Amino acid sequence: MSIELIFKACLLGIVQGITEFLPISSSAHVVLLSGILGDFGKHTKSMLIFLQGVSILAVMRLYWQFLRKTLTINTVTSRSLLKSIAFGALPFMIVGFISHKFIFLYLFSPSIVSAFLILGGVVLIFVNYFFHRNYFCKINSVDFIEPKHGFMVGLGQILAIFPGVSRSGATIVGGLLCGMTRPVAVQFSFLLAIPLLFSVSIFQLLSVVGVLTFDEWLIMGVASVVTVGVSCAVVGRLFDFLSYGRNSFFLIGIYRVCLGLGLFYWSAR
Repeated sequence: MSIELIFKACLLGIVQGITEFLPISSSAHVVLLSGILGDFGKHTKSMLIFLQGVSILAVMRLYWQFLRKTLTINTVTSRSLLKSIAFGALPFMIVGFISHKFIFLYLFSPSIVSAFLILGGVVLIFVNYFFHRNYFCKINSVDFIEPKHGFMVGLGQILAIFPGVSRSGATIVGGLLCGMTRPVAVQFSFLLAIPLLFSVSIFQLLSVVGVLTFDEWLIMGVASVVTVGVSCAVVGRLFDFLSYGRNSFFLIGIYRVCLGLGLFYWSAR
């Protein structure tokens, strides 16, 4: 068992556990980490997607009581929310299933990732200004989210097939544009991730389960444990930061722009 592999796996798990819930693109950070430490194997992209599904265990832990109530109590509100989540997840699943090979082959280049990092950062800076006080946001509880809102957020989430865009960023901004307050948009983004990333991660695991090497299994196993631990430790704090932080989107936007410029400079060397 290689100490170097375990070290790389731990770093991968820490990065994934923190970045999955922030609109800073976990894919971009893993691309950068791969450039610094070397590739994690031939199936790095599939391993990354699997780890995104592992991160969702922290969201399920955070919202366990809410999810149990929603799934077991048959009310109009709970049915509407479940439909909204389904309508939000389906567009990405369909487009991702059709285009996943193209994405893996052509869209993970550092130049493309850096471009979407910068573009997304600029969008978040504007979002921080226009939606700071929730003037235009009337949906102040997930109980008021309708399937049409979920579908609109799902259409925006399709942009997240481009590495560097950030799934959480696309869904939070989509929620705000649909009239959700920041806390509701963040909560819906987290809830929407559960069926989406879980199903996508299982699909990716099944597609490579027979070809992963021992080293790749080792990295994925250690990284999964670390990812769950880190995600559970930070997910609540990150929810508060995104929901109530005065200039949280501005700070994240600046960080994305700086990271994108740095990644572009590094890839051009």
